[in-house]
Amino acid sequence: MNQPSALLERVSQKIGDRALFWFGTRGTDAQPLLGLEQFAGVFSLVAPLESGAADLVSFCLESASSRRVDLNAYSIDSDRSDAVDQLYRAIAHNISGPTVIAAYRPSDFLASVCYPRGDLVEYLGLFHGRQSAFEHKAWVENELAKEGIRTIPWRYYADYMLSDLEADVRNGRPDHTVIRANTSDGGRGLLLVHREDQVLKIPQHFDHFFAAAPFLHPSIPLNVGACVYQDASVSLHGPSVQLIGIESCVRGRFGYCGNDFAATLDAIGKGAIQELEQMTTSIGVWLWRNGYVGAFGVDALFHEGELYLTEINPRFQGSSASSADLDDALGRDNIFSHHLAACLGLDGPEQADATLCEIAVEQAKERYALSNVICYNSSGGGMRLREDGVLPEPLGPHATTYGIPRTEVIVEPEAMLFKIRTDLSVTDDGYALTEQTAIDLVDAWVSSFEPEDQRT
Repeated sequence: MNQPSALLERVSQKIGDRALFWFGTRGTDAQPLLGLEQFAGVFSLVAPLESGAADLVSFCLESASSRRVDLNAYSIDSDRSDAVDQLYRAIAHNISGPTVIAAYRPSDFLASVCYPRGDLVEYLGLFHGRQSAFEHKAWVENELAKEGIRTIPWRYYADYMLSDLEADVRNGRPDHTVIRANTSDGGRGLLLVHREDQVLKIPQHFDHFFAAAPFLHPSIPLNVGACVYQDASVSLHGPSVQLIGIESCVRGRFGYCGNDFAATLDAIGKGAIQELEQMTTSIGVWLWRNGYVGAFGVDALFHEGELYLTEINPRFQGSSASSADLDDALGRDNIFSHHLAACLGLDGPEQADATLCEIAVEQAKERYALSNVICYNSSGGGMRLREDGVLPEPLGPHATTYGIPRTEVIVEPEAMLFKIRTDLSVTDDGYALTEQTAIDLVDAWVSSFEPEDQRT
């Protein structure tokens, strides 16, 4: 293992003799924390971390319930099941001494764990009630537009304005319109409609209005990770081309299904990457002015030579663990280290150790190439891994598969089946896989699952 960086040493000193726990959606996301000597365990909803360390605590909701949930629809705050009670008790049992907890995203559940033990536990993140404001897309994009950031040209419609929307769609150009709810995850809450559709569908929403915009096509979907400190400094991490709506991986035109870090430079060029850096840094400063500290992400579209903000993610992201691996390979401090440092009140970097363009150039080199392909259960019913042992052959030097559920776990509709990590670039534009190795692995592993009611 590499020697810890100066930042990681400062983080470790600040944590002191307290234990560090991670509370996340996927247990596998906690892998980058294994280098911290105080890291004591991970609590997660799906895909438990299996580190092999005997003294590392690992408790996963899917292991207690034998079900893997759809993370884009599931809320632990509204789940009153016995499995959630077991998770709560497991956390409470393990934080009986001085503890710090970091999380993928805040929640009411996590607050209920931390606040009753405030004399022992320090939560390294934003209070969930404050964080939720940054998940409201309409408010965020309107505020950022005032900062000069180019956003998708959304128009907003109250629920009673459906006839106005229908008229605008019928008379609109181009032929397709995107309709969006104001809060959503992973591409859910987005619908693509044609102006000649007989029935106009509206995504489920709860705040009495929604948004619509022209479909910007062709475009390149982009993502970047970042972290903002209490002194307003911003660290940058892992620009990538996002994988969106790939039919063999996910249901839905806008469904998120991975990231290709190696493809970014060729896909949009250095000028657009520089603009993406400026956009991300400006967003970080805006977040700081509004009381946000810690890890966040930016999604954008590159369309006809212009960069458009699509949304911010006020939390860690599905790309965070992979970008951390790349940062480690490049000798940089990763987003997990920066998040801990920022939430512990440490000073941020005086200047970036590399520009986003320099990072993209390094990521494009063959020895650093990295892509993640995420496959979801698109069957419409529960699935589980077959027991007969007929699984794909060893993946060879170019790919590994992880996050695979055990055979007794039922994978609910739209929940993650598995992830493939490969040292190849797999896409040109984010909407199709171009690498045959990845295509073959997706097909082979998907066929290794069977309907939940097929087993006798």
